[in-house]
Amino acid sequence: MRPCRGLMLAVVAAGTTWANVGPDCSALSSDQAARLSGYVQQKYRLPADVKITVSSVEDVGDCYQKLRFQSADPKRRFAVSLYLSPDHRFLTSDLNDSSLNPAEEERKRLAAFRGEIEDGRDAPVLGPEEAQVSIVVFSDFQCPYCRALALTLHDVLSNPDLASKVRVVFRNLPLPMHAWAKQAAEVAACVRAQDEPSFWSLHDYLFSHQKEMEAGNIQELGEYAAALPGLSAKDLAGCLADHRGLATIQRDVSMAEENKVQSTPTLFINGFRVDGAASREQILTLVHEAAFDPTFGIR
Repeated sequence: MRPCRGLMLAVVAAGTTWANVGPDCSALSSDQAARLSGYVQQKYRLPADVKITVSSVEDVGDCYQKLRFQSADPKRRFAVSLYLSPDHRFLTSDLNDSSLNPAEEERKRLAAFRGEIEDGRDAPVLGPEEAQVSIVVFSDFQCPYCRALALTLHDVLSNPDLASKVRVVFRNLPLPMHAWAKQAAEVAACVRAQDEPSFWSLHDYLFSHQKEMEAGNIQELGEYAAALPGLSAKDLAGCLADHRGLATIQRDVSMAEENKVQSTPTLFINGFRVDGAASREQILTLVHEAAFDPTFGIR
């Protein structure tokens, strides 16, 4: 099935004084960070009311630094990582070390990405931690293709021969073109913060009632969630009022942006990428291959 697509705007920056660079390299001052943030804001044609900050600086060797530019407002989803030259003049989106083997570097990058997205400590997980196969799904509650994939994965996990071998990790990727997807993701994140099984109950409810949902009635979702067993309605209301779920959503979106995941659903089966709502047969084939091949997905 064709995936849902949306524009994922990458950008943003400003800062304090950064000192995590080599001893012979000049640290980035707050004035320099502000200047670079202004450049990024103009380069990416951001609205004037979007405040940009440099959220992190990483020394990558030979006085080159990796800067993470990000919106200061968590509700404004803009982020980009750029490399800064030693003289603090040039910014580039890619920095290639010619002394390294490109194929090996890409393999290491993909292995690191797999480890990050499969980490169940910061995401909802369905299935045993020791499962041989991890299926990571970047999903959008308003995307019809995500609904189709959710039904397919439910069917796959219902297979008794696979119940102990497969785990599913849910990652948020609400697309800007969907009116209520981000609000739904925020409610789901707040529910998961209290009780993991309740998250999956809400997950199933959202997809089964997707056609009935609209921006005008999405507020009722909080009322439904508050009645789920194991949840404190007061704690849920506080989480939603403070928008504490936005950090979880932004983290997942940043993972997606940095690894060129731009459509939903996108799934990774032990690191092997599949775009769109894969069929039951395709998923079963990949799951069986992944279960018996330890190098599957990162070759």
